[in-house]
Amino acid sequence: RSAQLRPCAFRRSQSAMGADMRLLVFSLSIGAVTPGLLKIGTPMSWAQSMPHLSYVREHGVLQFLSTWRAVNEQRCDDLRWGDEIEYAILKLDDDNKRVDISLRGQEVQNALNQREKKMMSRPDGCTWHNEYGAWMVEGTPRAPYSGYASDLLQVESNMRRRRRRLLAALARGEVAPTMTNLPTMGAVPMEGHGGPVANSRYVADNIINPHPRFAALTQNIRARRGENVDIRLPLFIDEKTPEGTFDSSGLNGRAAGKSDPASAEVHMDAMAFGMGCTCLQVTFQCTNLEESRFLHDQLLVLGPIMLALTAASPAFRGKLVDTDTRWDVISMAVDDRTPAERGLETATDEGPRNDAEKEMAGHGRKRLIKSRYSSSSRYLYGCELPQALNDLDIPIPEDHVKTLKDSGVDEALAMHVASLFNRDPLVVFEGSVSEVDDDESTEHFDSLQSTNWNSMRWKPPPRGSDTGWRVEFRTMENQLTDFENAAFSTFLVLLSRAILTFDLLFYLPISAVDENFQRARERDAVLNQKFHWRKHLAPPEAEEVEEAPKTGEYWWKSILCSAVNTDATASKPTDPINEMEEMTLAEIMGGKGDYF
Repeated sequence: RSAQLRPCAFRRSQSAMGADMRLLVFSLSIGAVTPGLLKIGTPMSWAQSMPHLSYVREHGVLQFLSTWRAVNEQRCDDLRWGDEIEYAILKLDDDNKRVDISLRGQEVQNALNQREKKMMSRPDGCTWHNEYGAWMVEGTPRAPYSGYASDLLQVESNMRRRRRRLLAALARGEVAPTMTNLPTMGAVPMEGHGGPVANSRYVADNIINPHPRFAALTQNIRARRGENVDIRLPLFIDEKTPEGTFDSSGLNGRAAGKSDPASAEVHMDAMAFGMGCTCLQVTFQCTNLEESRFLHDQLLVLGPIMLALTAASPAFRGKLVDTDTRWDVISMAVDDRTPAERGLETATDEGPRNDAEKEMAGHGRKRLIKSRYSSSSRYLYGCELPQALNDLDIPIPEDHVKTLKDSGVDEALAMHVASLFNRDPLVVFEGSVSEVDDDESTEHFDSLQSTNWNSMRWKPPPRGSDTGWRVEFRTMENQLTDFENAAFSTFLVLLSRAILTFDLLFYLPISAVDENFQRARERDAVLNQKFHWRKHLAPPEAEEVEEAPKTGEYWWKSILCSAVNTDATASKPTDPINEMEEMTLAEIMGGKGDYF
């Protein structure tokens, strides 16, 4: 069974495998789903890109279809997986007892990749990638790990190797801890704040990665939204918190004219506060399309659990906050929704009010309940049970669903792909609109796929490669030590194998998963919160469902496609296999009573 950790079934020459794997790892990078996303070019301003929005959305769907036709039968029996760790480069000011960001990320990245080129014959290499902040770099193993049990023992050593090589490339006085964020960034307004890109009260534009894509993202999110992003976190209150009323600028954290502790907030106003957070992500290659959709769904449910377990973000802008995770900060930092989409104005299905709205997704008027960075909103597996549990009201463009279904894509997958296109592309490059060949490039699809920052990302194989269908787990926060990051990564790998080997089902209503995310962000959620969870993860006994399918199919397929309550009066499936209750994280991880 492909789920088992075992030796690979095939052998290739080391040089050929190395080339393929370097290509695979490059495609694993969160910031570079394909190399084209960080291409050299001139991004359009939001006003310039607006006439092209409909074209990019429409042809993004067509590019997915072209890829899907080419690779939907692609199969990779061997497990390949990899982790991604983001690092913040900081500089220590011993004289003034300060720590600040060091804007040498691109310089350090280039130096590291040049050094790696000199060590291509070694099997233990690393690869370094761009990140949003000019003070950030991302590191991955050069080659993905495989299905050998011994590969699990290489994870921590590779993370340590990345850290050593990064530290060796730093200047005197620089450090690169794996902290989720620099807690004091923006506490004192930076020199040059209020620039034309971020227009921030607190941070300057020069902290953004110099690649033009990142500045365009920042400006176009603001332009589509109609104002600066507005990030507000509750301030942590204890006996040491200063008394009094605080000003509305957010510099002291409390809104003007309010002395009620419940009104205390820490305010931020730039994409850098969110996308400047670092994290730990893990990507898995699956056997085939079906397995990737099933594994996507199970790990989707696990997202808030791992967020709470890894929570490591207790302070922003020099203040302790009453939450523990980065999640809401990033969500608010990239929230490009218009006032109507956010529910601040009356949302409507009527046509556009002006030419500016004509090309926008939903004409900028349909209610969107989530930011672009959010928990995943749909299960992918196509049987009755998962689809019955998709209980959120998410607008999905019907024309794109029809296009996909008319081309042979099943409804569940069509709904997922189409849901990506209820957003607008944020970066459109000059000369790369109608000039892009839909049968040769996935640039327009990737433009939307890469800026729907969901808790799980489902990735089709790149055309022309032997890479398989992949799923990316995106909720874990960075830990201070390589041991901890390695432990969480290997735990996730082992759990994914257990899910596939023992036919485990984690399905909950999507609304319950969303509520788990809300609970996961709370302070000390790992100790104090309870989460919705299934009472039984293992499949029911054979006599409880129809006979198991024939050899070659998945056992859980018979469960998912037959075990849903079809009572029209029931608002949610009520079959016993869908029962859930609230559990602490200790109970979820260690068991509860004699039934879980």
